[in-house]
Amino acid sequence: IRKIIHQYQPTPLDIESIPETEKSKITVIAMDTTYFGRNSGVVVAINAHNGDLLYFKEIFRSETNKDYELCIETLLKANIKPKACVIDGRQGVRHILENHGIVVQLCQFHLKLMVKKYLTNNPVLDPNKELKLIVDSVCNRHIEMDEQKFLHMIVNWHGRYRFWLNEKTIDPLTGDREWTHQDTRKAFNVIKNHLDIIYTYEHYPELNIPNTSNRIEGKFGVAKDKLRIHHGYTKDLKIKILFSLLSGE
Repeated sequence: IRKIIHQYQPTPLDIESIPETEKSKITVIAMDTTYFGRNSGVVVAINAHNGDLLYFKEIFRSETNKDYELCIETLLKANIKPKACVIDGRQGVRHILENHGIVVQLCQFHLKLMVKKYLTNNPVLDPNKELKLIVDSVCNRHIEMDEQKFLHMIVNWHGRYRFWLNEKTIDPLTGDREWTHQDTRKAFNVIKNHLDIIYTYEHYPELNIPNTSNRIEGKFGVAKDKLRIHHGYTKDLKIKILFSLLSGE
């Protein structure tokens, strides 16, 4: 049985063979990378509407912007021309996509994670509590939050706390003046730097762009749960199994 399993070869991904009529329907994609170890992972792109696998490439190091550039170039070469892409906010990927005329939607769930990194789950200071509450309202199905309302709340928050944000403290050891509320500034800068791609989907209703990358994250989660059941297989076999699960074989 083990011999048969190791001889198994999944059907290669052949996006060139997709009918042109179907390629023209692929208007929105999602890209991401998942890892199995410190230097082992796969870069994946899927059709954001139906979850079909469009790109799968193993990497033996940390992901780079070139990996995403190669993904887009591969799709374009196969005459798949997405008009929008959902990303997790990695620096540089946005510019790669925009250089190819592809509009970018930041995964709103990843925005919350990036902000939480600096504010923590349970902030103590009132400005931090308020900022976290604003960001948590994004992508919350129980709260109606559109771009206009979100911008209004962020501008209002900054107007009330801008002087507080600019406070500086002298380091007693070095004598250098440093930002007193560094983590809050970092959290606010995350929001400010991504402000124009948090609600991209509202500007292109005809494309039906998802506001999160939940579909691709969900596929990763299901595949990894199945992989965790079995232990001791080689990395090559693990990649084969993952590819088969993601491609729906």
